[in-house]
Amino acid sequence: MISTSRRLLPSRRLLPSRLLFSRLLSTAAPSAPSTPSPPSITLYQYKICPFCCKTKALMTHLSLPFTPVEVNPLSKSQLKSIADIGATPEDRDYKKVPIAIINTGGGGVRVNGSDEILKEILKHAAPPVTMTQTTEKWLTWCDETFAPR
Repeated sequence: MISTSRRLLPSRRLLPSRLLFSRLLSTAAPSAPSTPSPPSITLYQYKICPFCCKTKALMTHLSLPFTPVEVNPLSKSQLKSIADIGATPEDRDYKKVPIAIINTGGGGVRVNGSDEILKEILKHAAPPVTMTQTTEKWLTWCDETFAPR
């Protein structure tokens, strides 16, 4: 019997703090409107692709969560599942990486290519970020000099 009463003591000790916490929650002032949640981003990539790495680096820098999907470079079978997502036939036939599917709550948007993905991601940063001329210059240098296409 002694061991049973000892087991009940911790829950009895926690009971007052539970009541206090519930009272605090019920009497707390309404909180400020919450900031919109970040979009759900799925990135179709090759692990060693420099353009994919550039895209991942920006998302990591902005603390935007994303789900990477490694694409088989020979069969590209992972891209078949997103073939119907896209506004134009060119989008449907696009077989290069990176490709991002960005879900903002109102449906998914397919964005092809690292530069277009970067521009779309910057819109979803909190607060939204615009690209300056210096940023454009460095992105152009990355694409033309550092990792030419």
